[in-house]
Amino acid sequence: MLDPCLGDADASRLREALEKRDWRSVRDFLNTVTDPDDRAFYLGICQTTPGVQEWIDEWTAAEPDTTLPVLVQGANGIQWAWDARGRAGSAQTTARQFREFHRRLKVAEDHLRDVVRRDPDDVDAWSGLVTTARGLELGKPEARRRFDEVTRRHPLHIYAHDQMLQGLCAKWFGSDKDMFSFARQAVTKSPPGNPLGHLVAVAHFEFWSGNGPDNHMTRSKVRDELHAAANHSVRHADYRPRLGGQVSHNWFAFAFSLSGDFTAAREHFDIIGQSITSSPWQMYGDPVEMFQKMRAEARKRG
Repeated sequence: MLDPCLGDADASRLREALEKRDWRSVRDFLNTVTDPDDRAFYLGICQTTPGVQEWIDEWTAAEPDTTLPVLVQGANGIQWAWDARGRAGSAQTTARQFREFHRRLKVAEDHLRDVVRRDPDDVDAWSGLVTTARGLELGKPEARRRFDEVTRRHPLHIYAHDQMLQGLCAKWFGSDKDMFSFARQAVTKSPPGNPLGHLVAVAHFEFWSGNGPDNHMTRSKVRDELHAAANHSVRHADYRPRLGGQVSHNWFAFAFSLSGDFTAAREHFDIIGQSITSSPWQMYGDPVEMFQKMRAEARKRG
């Protein structure tokens, strides 16, 4: 079973408070988190906890002069919108699902825009707006403008980079060239030991699963680039494990498995332990089942 809190006790308590509609405990905890990447991780817990939209108006009404409840409402609204759309591809998504998706996402967009209007330096709200720009199909220039607002304040914001990369995929408003250029530049510009290296793994998977040749992931130059990205990021001596960092190891385990480099994949599987993230494994059905299957293969062949 997936643990959305990735073993973090504070995240578990935060999720429990959200499920109990205890907004005072949510507020008190989030106000103690100052590191921007830690804050993004905990806001991600707020985003993915079901049922928040049913009670969040109580908090916003109780504290109309603060932006935190509006931020939580907007962040959670993003997941609320994607829940309405479902995980199927565009061709399998009904018009009704798309209408509800856009309605909910516009609600989230309005909340997040309200936050940055009142607090222009709120990195998390700008980061969420990168995602809503993609879902609402506002175009590459607008998504880039919002991304630049994030990186002007926190240049290495992990969540914002992940979301901008998705927007630059050919399946949204970008191209293979845009996607690879963004991923490679982000890794090159990041200091050694920063976890952004997994963007290269994401880019190669998106290309291969979209329109790339069947043998793309097993090409030697792709494996070499995966190794270079891992060496610069999560394998580097300066790398330090941090909240949410399991995402990078999950992506490298996945990409190396697809590349046929089972020794490299096993290295990341061993680090992951039970900290399985839904992405990328959910691409092929049940994430835990797929993770276990690919880990078993890596242990057998690596």
